[in-house]
Amino acid sequence: MATLQDLVAACRREEVTYQPSGRDNFTKYGREFGADGQPWCVMFCYVVAGYAGVTLPYKTAGVVDLASWASKNRRKRAPDAIQPGMMVAFDWTLTRTGVAPVETHIGWCVERFGRTITTVEGNVGNRDEVVSRTYGVNDRAVWLGVDFTDLFPAGNRFLRYPNLARGAKDHSSTGIFPDPGSPVQTLQNALNIVTGREGNNPDRLSPDGDFGPLTERAVRDFQDFFKVPEIGGTVGANTWEVLDYVLDLKGR
Repeated sequence: MATLQDLVAACRREEVTYQPSGRDNFTKYGREFGADGQPWCVMFCYVVAGYAGVTLPYKTAGVVDLASWASKNRRKRAPDAIQPGMMVAFDWTLTRTGVAPVETHIGWCVERFGRTITTVEGNVGNRDEVVSRTYGVNDRAVWLGVDFTDLFPAGNRFLRYPNLARGAKDHSSTGIFPDPGSPVQTLQNALNIVTGREGNNPDRLSPDGDFGPLTERAVRDFQDFFKVPEIGGTVGANTWEVLDYVLDLKGR
């Protein structure tokens, strides 16, 4: 099964290796999609998904058409909800309506840190390039997300999270879960989920982004219960991996 990591790797590989043909809209993506010579930002997304091992449902080369399909099939997401594994549709009229199809564009979201997303997009600029760009989710050009995260499961969603120990603090807390930009808060929320202490539970950890004594105690309890081979109270690759596994078991 393809993973989110496969999709991100495929996008990044195309960003590095793609060479424009010099002929406007004539690309390998158009040839593989079956519509060479046409605007190809959507085609890029479909073909790269194929490189990652996934055939996307509902084949189309139109951004507005894809957005309409997403809305009808419960795959449309608000800008604030966009995560890696979703396509990001843009509306350069800044109306977030798609009223002018020629003013729309799309790419894959490959990273999210706090309220900032990074995309890889095809058909960019005068040279028809494949590039990565960064946007705030409140940018009016960001129209909507098309959610394909179910087709690209994250594998170990915490694979790139840092080692943590008592005294670690996030720079800011966003409330998003998981959030690579707020690893301590992500840890605290994950521990609350796996121990059934979410919501208004009086015993829940406060997800304040501060790795204090209560968080350390919760980490130790988790490690003891699941026999995690880690130095007690510190969070490394083993603890992150087991947290991911237990969250998967809980369907989260």
